[in-house]
Amino acid sequence: MDWLAESLASSDHEVHRQFDVEHDRYLLTRLLDSVRSDFAPTTINAFCMTALQEMSPADVADRLGTTKAAVIAGRSRVLCRLRESAGAIFADDS
Repeated sequence: MDWLAESLASSDHEVHRQFDVEHDRYLLTRLLDSVRSDFAPTTINAFCMTALQEMSPADVADRLGTTKAAVIAGRSRVLCRLRESAGAIFADDS
């Protein structure tokens, strides 16, 4: 177990990077769950497809049957709400 503690202490080690990725994924999932009810399912889907799956807004619009502008606006609204939610969570930890 000493190797694990040493690996996590070193930011250059792959284990540390993987831990960071998993931690970030966990936080994002929790934040998305906390704001999901504030948006239509299509808006959340458009956000996930563009921000997480890195699909283009045009491709997402085609797939969801909406406009590119609606996809971009929805993504922006979800991002704003996620930032607000994260700010509230991390402000409570201070």
